[in-house]
Amino acid sequence: METAEAMNTNNVDISIIVTTYQHVKSVVRCVESILSQDTQYTFEVIVGDDGSYDGTIKALRQFQQRAPHIVRLFESARFENTYRLGFPTARGIHHALISKARGRYITFIDGDDFYMDQHKLEIQVGFLEGNPDYVACCHDTGIWRGQKFVRRHLKHTERDNEIDFDAVASGDKYFFLHSFMYRRIFPLGTAPERFKEAFFTDFGIALYFLESGKCRYMDRPMTGYNITGQGVWSSLTEVEKLQNRLWIREDLMTLYEGSKKEAIWAGWYTNLKAYRNKMLTALRRTKKPAIILNILVTTMRLWIYSVRFRSFKKKYEKRYFENSELRTARRRNLFQKL
Repeated sequence: METAEAMNTNNVDISIIVTTYQHVKSVVRCVESILSQDTQYTFEVIVGDDGSYDGTIKALRQFQQRAPHIVRLFESARFENTYRLGFPTARGIHHALISKARGRYITFIDGDDFYMDQHKLEIQVGFLEGNPDYVACCHDTGIWRGQKFVRRHLKHTERDNEIDFDAVASGDKYFFLHSFMYRRIFPLGTAPERFKEAFFTDFGIALYFLESGKCRYMDRPMTGYNITGQGVWSSLTEVEKLQNRLWIREDLMTLYEGSKKEAIWAGWYTNLKAYRNKMLTALRRTKKPAIILNILVTTMRLWIYSVRFRSFKKKYEKRYFENSELRTARRRNLFQKL
C-alpha cells in the first residue's frame, strides 16, 4: 500500500528501510525516532511489513497518513518471505524495498529498534558528503531492554577509526546493521540479486558494500538495539546462533575468492571455536554421547585448520593493528562541532 503522493519519483538524500513484524509495542518509538531527526538532508522512510496481525499495520498507516510525503508503506504476507531452515529471513522484503529506494544513501533498521541520537542522519550523511572516498560509515549501538538502557555494545578496545572488509568478515569487528549508512553503489530502481538469498543476512549486506571501499567508525552510540527475546534471532539459543553464523559464512564463502574468502573463513573458524566451547559447557550438564562426538569432531577440525588460522591472524594484525589510522577513533574527538 502506498499513497499517490508518496509514490512521486523525486529523489531524496536518504532512504531509511524499516522491516516490521509483530512490532506493535515498539514500532511507534522506532518511526518517531526517525521522523524527529534534526537534519538538513531529505529522507524517506520505506516500511515493509511481513504480515503482522498484532496492530503494527494500524500504527504504520497512521504514520503514513501523518507524513505521506515521507513514509511509504508496503505490506506483504508472511508466506511470501524467504525462508532458511524453517525460519523467515526478511530477505525478500529487503530486496523489494531496496529496489524502491530513491536515496543517494541507504540505511536499515528493524521495527523493534530505534534512533537514540537525533543527529544520526546529519552526522553520517555529512561525513559521506565530505568524504567521497568512503563507501560507508557506522557507529556504536546502545543495548536496551524495553525502556532501560543496559550498556554500549562495543568495548572500549573494540572502537576503531577505520573499518574494512577484512575487519568485519573475520569477526574482529561487529556492528548492528542499523548503525551503517551506505553510499548507493547500484542504479536506482534496482537491488543486487544476492540480496534475495536466504543466507544474505545483515552480515552479508555489510560485506557487499565494503567490497567497494572503506568505512569510518564513529565512536558514538546513535541507535538502540532492543532485546525483546521474541525476534527470530534473539529467540535462538547461543548454540543455535553460533550454528547459524557457521552456516551463513559457509554460504558466503561461495561468493568470494582470494583474500576476501579467507577473511570470511577466519570468521568461520572463530565461530567454530566458540561453538566447541559451548559444547564443552553443555558436556558439564550432560554426558550424552552425541555431545561428546560433536566435541571430538569439532576439536579435530580446529586442530587441522589451526596453522591456516594463525597465518591469517598474523597477516591481519600486521596490516591492521600497526596502521594507526585503523585503530585510533577512541583517541579522537570526531564531533567537535556538535
